[in-house]
Amino acid sequence: MKHKRRKTGYFVVTIAILLIAGRIYLPYWVKDYVNRALDNIDGYSGSISDIDLALWRGAYQIDDLILVKDNGPEETPFLTIKKTDLSVEWRALFKGEVVAEVDLYSPEMNMVFAGTNAVQTGTDTDWTVAIKDLMPLDINRIGIHGGRINYKDFTSSPDINLYLSSLDATVTNLRNVEEENVALPSDITATAGTIGKGRFSLNGKLNILKKTPDFDLNIKAESVALPAINNFTNKLIGVDFAGGNLGIYSEIAAKDARVNGYVKPVLTEVNMVDTETQDTNPFDVIWESIVSVFTEVTENQEEDQFAMRIPLEGSLDNPESNPWQVVGSIFRNGFVKAFSRDVDGDVNFFGQQSE
Repeated sequence: MKHKRRKTGYFVVTIAILLIAGRIYLPYWVKDYVNRALDNIDGYSGSISDIDLALWRGAYQIDDLILVKDNGPEETPFLTIKKTDLSVEWRALFKGEVVAEVDLYSPEMNMVFAGTNAVQTGTDTDWTVAIKDLMPLDINRIGIHGGRINYKDFTSSPDINLYLSSLDATVTNLRNVEEENVALPSDITATAGTIGKGRFSLNGKLNILKKTPDFDLNIKAESVALPAINNFTNKLIGVDFAGGNLGIYSEIAAKDARVNGYVKPVLTEVNMVDTETQDTNPFDVIWESIVSVFTEVTENQEEDQFAMRIPLEGSLDNPESNPWQVVGSIFRNGFVKAFSRDVDGDVNFFGQQSE
């Protein structure tokens, strides 16, 4: 009996040692696995600094993820994330669904363009492969905390850098765990600050379970100081601003790869730079003078705003806009009725647009 107890004791101790050793080695194995998964992304290479495991809640955390585009701009990684938490979503588990949730802390994405050419946008690869490698379970909820998105163009002088900062966003019920037989089961909300001390917000519904996702979104960017985006407007339309604010309001709905919606820029209290007092190209002076006069003549005098509504309709990958409708909307805002500084509420998921 003593001999059998001794053998049993040895066996238990051996198993305990193996479990402890496995627990100690597991983070190193997971770290190597994640680094390999990042390096296998087509057109990109990446790395992480550390892995933390929380087996008691079925989770692991990735520290300091960096993703760089091959042959991309130096010192401008496509994506950095301070901490990524991937775990089982327990609320869904109680409903009999085994799905995951992901929280991204301080993520920063750099979208880089050179003139009209996209250099680094993230649209040139299939990210679902990498996501499935990092989290084999279907992801049902995504949270973004303190994020930032940059739009950079290094071909301008000075450089263009538009951004959203302090981005907080949540997308829920991506795998339709909670609501069956609903066309758009997922909710998305986001808030952020913008360049020029403005405010950004987004809310809407999604269905990503289709091959081409359906969605219905409301988007706003408000109180953006126009002088803060002079580098962009100067390159885009050859105009600088000394004062004024910009609001952008948009509703976009897509169903079965067909999109319907609009983008409505509203400029208030506009004050353009006086080019006549500056040493500049005479053609630039003439052009800015024409734009300044046109803006002044067509603005709504009572509301002190210049606005237009740009309709979007057609295939999701290449929506079209009628330029005559855009011009007509400028005069409608100026001489008929000022556009509201909000979304209009006349676009819906089914592609119907109210008149």
